[in-house]
Amino acid sequence: MKKVNTKNKKQRPKKSGSKPKIKQNSGFQILPMYAIGFVFAIALIAFFPSIFNEFVDWDDPFYIKNNDRIKEFSIGNIIAMFNLFPEKYLVSNYHPLTELSLGINSWISGTERATPFHLTNMLLHAFNTVFVFLFAQRLLKGYQLAAIVTAVLFAIHPMHVESVAWASERKDVLHVFFYLLALIQYLKYIDSGRFTKHLIFTMILFVCACLSKAQAVTLPLVLVLIDYYRGRTFDTKVITEKAPFFILSLLFGVLAIYAQSQGNAVSSASIPTWHRPFTGSMALIIYLGKLVLPTGLCAIHPYPYSRTMPAYFYPALLGLIGYLYAIYYSYKNDKKIWCLGLTFFIATIFPVLQFLTVGIALWAERYTYLPYVGLFLIIGYYFNTIFNDKSHKFRTPAIGLMGMAVLGCLLLTWNRISYWENSKTLWTQVIEKHPKVVSSYVNLSLYLSDNQEYQECIRIANGGIQLAPDKAKLYSNKGFCEHKLGQNSQAIQTLKKGIQIEPDKQDLYFMTGLAYSDLKDPENALRMFNKSLELEPEHANSYLKRGTVLSNSRKDYKAAIRDFEKLLEYEPNNIVGINNLALTSFKDGNFDLCIESASRAIKLAPNNHKGFLYRAMAYDSKKDYRKALTDGRKAKQLGSNSLNSFIPKWEAALK
Repeated sequence: MKKVNTKNKKQRPKKSGSKPKIKQNSGFQILPMYAIGFVFAIALIAFFPSIFNEFVDWDDPFYIKNNDRIKEFSIGNIIAMFNLFPEKYLVSNYHPLTELSLGINSWISGTERATPFHLTNMLLHAFNTVFVFLFAQRLLKGYQLAAIVTAVLFAIHPMHVESVAWASERKDVLHVFFYLLALIQYLKYIDSGRFTKHLIFTMILFVCACLSKAQAVTLPLVLVLIDYYRGRTFDTKVITEKAPFFILSLLFGVLAIYAQSQGNAVSSASIPTWHRPFTGSMALIIYLGKLVLPTGLCAIHPYPYSRTMPAYFYPALLGLIGYLYAIYYSYKNDKKIWCLGLTFFIATIFPVLQFLTVGIALWAERYTYLPYVGLFLIIGYYFNTIFNDKSHKFRTPAIGLMGMAVLGCLLLTWNRISYWENSKTLWTQVIEKHPKVVSSYVNLSLYLSDNQEYQECIRIANGGIQLAPDKAKLYSNKGFCEHKLGQNSQAIQTLKKGIQIEPDKQDLYFMTGLAYSDLKDPENALRMFNKSLELEPEHANSYLKRGTVLSNSRKDYKAAIRDFEKLLEYEPNNIVGINNLALTSFKDGNFDLCIESASRAIKLAPNNHKGFLYRAMAYDSKKDYRKALTDGRKAKQLGSNSLNSFIPKWEAALK
C-alpha cells in the first residue's frame, strides 16, 4: 500500500464566514421530538383558556368585525391589502400578511365567532415556541436544556398574553413566526459554510415578517449578533450579505413611520421632546422588571403624568447607561451569551421604546413578545450549566426556583387571560388600575350599551364625562341608553351636548332622531335623520327610520318607499326594511310591489307572519281570494290574528 505523506500537505485555508468549532455540551439530552412535543404542549396548556374569549372593542372591530376586506374575501381585496399607499391604512399600519391571515380565518369560519381567531393565535404561539426551541438549540450547539428552558419561558410568560389572547394582535404572533424561521434558516446557512438556499430563504422570511408587522425590521441586527456569537469574521463577504437586509429594513421602517403618521399615531401623547430620553429609559427599566415580576399587568399603561415629569424618571437614564455598559463589559470580557442576550433584547425592543412617542402608553406588554427571547436565552444557558454540574452548590435551589417560576408564570398567565374575556372585563380593570384613561370609559360604556346594560352604561359614561367633558362619544353612548330606557327628553339634551362638541358626528343626529320619533315629534325627527344622511349617505338605518316616520306620520308613502328601497341597496336582507316596504306599498295602493316585497320577506324568514299578512292583504285588494286565503291561514298559523275577520269572507267567496 502506498504511504501518503501528510507532513507537507497544504492546509485548506479557512473560508471567510465559515462556522467556528463550538464545544458540544454532553449534559441533559432527550430525543428532539420529545422536546418539541413538550414545549408545544406547554404553550397550548398555557393559552388554552384564551380560545373561549370573545372579541374586544379595541381594534377587533377595525381588524375583524367591520373589516369588509376580510369579510368579502376576494382577489380584489387581497390586492388592496398589499397596496403600499392606500387612501387609508388599516389602524395606521401596513401589515398585509396579517390582514391576509385574518381574511383566511374569515373565509373559513366567518367573523361572528371569536374562537377560530383565538385558536389560530394560540396555534401560532405554540409553533413559535417550537421555533424558539429550535433556534436556541441550534444557536447554542447542544445545550438542549437551555433551549427547552428558553422555549418554556417564552411559552408561558404573562407578558405574552396580550400578544396571543388579543385577536387583533395577530400581527405579533405572525411576524415572530416568520422572524424565528428566518433566524433558523440563517443558522443553517452559517453551518453550511457557503452560500446556499438558506440565505435566500432567510431573506424571503424576513420580508414576510416585515409584511406582518413593522417591528420585524430589527432582524438584520440580530443576524449580526448571531455572526458575533458564532465567531464569524466581519469581512467583506459578511458585510455584503447583510446589505440587502439593511436596505429592506430601512424601506419597511420608513413605510411604517409614514403609515403611522397618516393615522396621527405618532406623537399622539403631549410629551416634550426633551423628556423622551427619560421616558424611553423608564420603559426599558419597566420591561426588565416585568421579566422577573410580571404583576400589575393591564391593557393600557399610560404616562403617569401630564406636564411635569416625576423625579423618579431621571435616574432611569442611568439605568439605560448601565445596561449599555453591561453589554460593553460582556463584549470586552468575551461573555458571549450575555452580550448576545442583552443586545438581542434592546435591539428588538428599541423601536417601541418611547424615544419616539407613539400613542398614550408609556409601555405595552405585547412589545416584549420577541425581545424577551434574548433574556430567556441567558436564563436557559445558566440553568443548563448549573443543572449539568451535579456538584454545584446552587443546583437544588436553581431547580426549585425554576419550578416555582414556571408554576407562577402559568397561574399568572391564566389569570391574565381572564381579563381578556370580553370588553367588560378588559376595560373594567383599566378603570380600576388607571381611572384617568378616558378611552376605557368610552369603550366600556359602548360595550354596556350594546349588551343592554343601560343603567351601568350611563354610570360609566358619566364617570368619563367628569374626566373629559369634551368627549362626544361619551354623550353618544349615554344618550343612546337614556333613549332605550324611555328617557327621551333627557337623551335629546345629552345628545345635543355631543353635537355641540362634534357637529359633524353622524351617530349623534341619528340617535337624536330616534328620541324625537319616540316623543311623536316627526318634524324634528326628520330633521335629525336628514342631517344624519347628509353626513353619511350610506347609513342604512337612517333610511329605515326616516322612511318609517314618512310613512306613519307624514303619510308620504312614495317618499317612504324610496327610503326603504335605498335601505335595501345597502342591506338587501334587512327583513324589517322589506316588511316596511311591503306595508307601505300596500298603503300606497301599489299591490304588485307589496306582493313582490312580501314574497321576498317570506323567502328570507318563512316563519315571520308579517310577509304572509301583507301579501294576503294585497291579494284581497286584487280580489285573488284563493291566494289571500292561503296566506291568511298561514299568517294565523304563525300567530297573527289581524285577518280573523277576513278569512270567513274569503272562504265564503270561494264556495
